[in-house]
Amino acid sequence: MVSVMLEGIHFIASVEALSLGAKAGIHPWIIYDIISNAAGNS
Repeated sequence: MVSVMLEGIHFIASVEALSLGAKAGIHPWIIYDIISNAAGNS
């Protein structure tokens, strides 16, 4: 149950990062690549 909650939190954080980056003018695929190659891929 805890792992499912953490998975949901991780998903929401990733979506928030995509949204924030897009508002800052960064292309979503660039943000996706950064998240995928960083600790966000865990």
